[in-house]
Amino acid sequence: MMNYIGNYSNGRAIMNVSCIGTDQASIKITWSGNAADSSIWTMSGNVTTTPETVTVTYNNCIKRSVSYAEDGTITSDTTEYTDGSGTIDFMADDYNAYWHDSQENISGEVPFSFYNE
Repeated sequence: MMNYIGNYSNGRAIMNVSCIGTDQASIKITWSGNAADSSIWTMSGNVTTTPETVTVTYNNCIKRSVSYAEDGTITSDTTEYTDGSGTIDFMADDYNAYWHDSQENISGEVPFSFYNE
């Protein structure tokens, strides 16, 4: 998992990946609908590996919807669910991450590409 720690983007969303020990990962995805509204998913799970893929499997995803005022202060913060499940596959052949969200299928199989920021 160490090779996949960092930041990813699919053009509209940012995925932050970090390790928890040697066999788990913590992931936060922030998807902005516009300047005033964002959806935030946080999850963690066990890591399994094959030569082609590192997979994080989770069943503890929390989704929040957050709205901001013009000055950046939070005007509302609503928890939408706390039991989301799915997987995130980190592919060795293209170094992209693929989010398979069982709750909403929000990513639509659009890859997240690694970037260092």
